[in-house]
Amino acid sequence: NNHGILTLAQETVLKTSSRERSTEISFHSVTDINQFNRIWKKRCKNSQEQFIFLTQLECTKILHIFQAEIALGLLGEFLSVIHEQYHADKSEIIANILYTLT
Repeated sequence: NNHGILTLAQETVLKTSSRERSTEISFHSVTDINQFNRIWKKRCKNSQEQFIFLTQLECTKILHIFQAEIALGLLGEFLSVIHEQYHADKSEIIANILYTLT
């Protein structure tokens, strides 16, 4: 199970550069919906970064974050990102994520 392991290419994609700082998105620090939304909306700059972020989260963490409910708009964003960035080698992870959200 490679949910928590980043490849060098994924780490590079997830680094955001600015004049002030360079920040890497941390998957392990997400414990609630507010942290998830902050990373999803502000630190993931495009659908590729959102896809990597979503597919690197463990399903147990997704279940904990969205145990009460998931906003319809955010679910739609998940589906759009998955549709745009789908890779056959991520099929099992995507299926697990979608199953977790049901």
